[in-house]
Amino acid sequence: MLSFLPSYSSASVLLLIALFILGIIFLSFGSNTLLKGGKKFAQILAMKEYTIGLTLVALSTSMPEFFVSIKAATSGLPSIAFTNVVGSNIFNTMFIYALLLLFLKGKTKVNLWNLLALTVLSSVLVFYVFLGTIPRYLGIILLSLLPVYVWMQLRIKDPLQMPQGQELPPSQLAQDQLAQGQSSEVHKAHVQTQTQVQTTPLKKLLICLRSLFYMGLGTMLLYLGSELFLNSSLELGARIGISQRILGLVVISIGTGLPELFVTLATLFSILMAKHKGTAGSSFTELGEGNLLGSNIINILLIVGCSAILNPIHSLALLRTDILMLLLSNVALFVLLSKRKSKQHVLGILLLIVYAGYLVFLFHNN
Repeated sequence: MLSFLPSYSSASVLLLIALFILGIIFLSFGSNTLLKGGKKFAQILAMKEYTIGLTLVALSTSMPEFFVSIKAATSGLPSIAFTNVVGSNIFNTMFIYALLLLFLKGKTKVNLWNLLALTVLSSVLVFYVFLGTIPRYLGIILLSLLPVYVWMQLRIKDPLQMPQGQELPPSQLAQDQLAQGQSSEVHKAHVQTQTQVQTTPLKKLLICLRSLFYMGLGTMLLYLGSELFLNSSLELGARIGISQRILGLVVISIGTGLPELFVTLATLFSILMAKHKGTAGSSFTELGEGNLLGSNIINILLIVGCSAILNPIHSLALLRTDILMLLLSNVALFVLLSKRKSKQHVLGILLLIVYAGYLVFLFHNN
């Protein structure tokens, strides 16, 4: 507990609510600051938007879940850590991803390989939840797969399949888009990327130092936010009479899932602005879609992995319905989005309806 704060058990409800909101603010600003620092490195490396979404943005937006879950695991509450991951992935898939499908109306570029990987990982969690425990060795395996996943994403030149399996060079792509009369903004972006790659060593060093500062500040905000958010939500839940299962699956997961929601809303806003200006907004789509898939994968590999290593997770019988809901949503996305003529906006509406029904089911059975 932070020494300058009063005991959570003796705090008033208004103070607990204030600490709860302050924790969410710290978590959101912390992940955003961490992302701001990391993007500087991405500019030097000239990473693709989709790769940034699957790795850098996903890691940054998963940090609230990570800090809150690790805090819960080290506090003797590993079940909170696991329900936070399950609830966050359900929220990301059935609410945030559904918004992308709904408002983009079939223009999302889906990477089925990453969606398949997410479905396989969810299936593994289903198996162990039905066994009743997440053992330490599974946590070690999951965590060891994280650097492999990041390395594979960095190795992929274009994770979105092209018609003939070939990728146009950036310069040729820009020329083709200019020839088609799309916008000179594409050419400007390409020139800007080339300039970023050719920066001097001194400028690169300054960018790295600035990045480290932002990343350190973001980490500190995330730590403070996780402390405030977790303890205040646990105390509020105990006073209101909300079970730890619902607390982890809904309250904590949505609270820590706000960065993903903010990134998606920013993505939708950027796409609308791009359409208004008559420019292509595909890179924004790739960033948002890559962030959601990458965040869900990292939640399992990093957070479940670390939580199980620190404190093996037991007594998971009550989560069987929830983990099946997560798996079914991933399977539905994979099956339906693999069809070229699938109506993505209809799938988005269905996901939102099912998620609303799921929330009603949870609170009805509290």
